[in-house]
Amino acid sequence: YITGNCTWRNNNIYYKKNEIYIDILEILNVTINSNNLIYAHINGKVTLKCHLSGMPLCELSTNNKINLLKNILAGSNTSNNNN
Repeated sequence: YITGNCTWRNNNIYYKKNEIYIDILEILNVTINSNNLIYAHINGKVTLKCHLSGMPLCELSTNNKINLLKNILAGSNTSNNNN
């Protein structure tokens, strides 16, 4: 809808403050033993509350700079070395 024409949003929407609220919920289930990852599952949900005037174009992106499972395994190996 690059032209701004869509059937589900009125053209005359106006807010005093242009705001967007983003809630990101992630649930991690991980099972590891002393040296190995046995099971890993990530479930996520993104909820938006949008108070933007007119027909704005919004671009949202995420990054993956952290390798979560690698950090979990590194942490388990570190904790074993401290015992």
